[in-house]
Amino acid sequence: MSYAIGIAAFCAADHTEIAVVIQRDGRSTSRLWRSAHLDAHNAVAEAVARVQTWRFSTDAPRTIYVRQQSVVTMLRDPLVQWSSARAPDGEHPALRAAVDLLFR
Repeated sequence: MSYAIGIAAFCAADHTEIAVVIQRDGRSTSRLWRSAHLDAHNAVAEAVARVQTWRFSTDAPRTIYVRQQSVVTMLRDPLVQWSSARAPDGEHPALRAAVDLLFR
């Protein structure tokens, strides 16, 4: 059992929308919020830091999936993985769900 966490960002004129989808054992939950950052890199980096402080119902391992390779490179955290259609493993379903959440 582990948590797959997808974080997606959409930049608007005066803020960035953040979507987080957490999947575990075939179930998922989601959260949306606004970031004051005007670029996806900083907004996603902030979101990763925020998610890392959250308490979960179990101590199961977590993997956080983001599209921003720059965030993965900057953080150098093995739990933060690059995921996109261009990534070697493709896009993780948790990240795809977060993207879909932003645009529904």
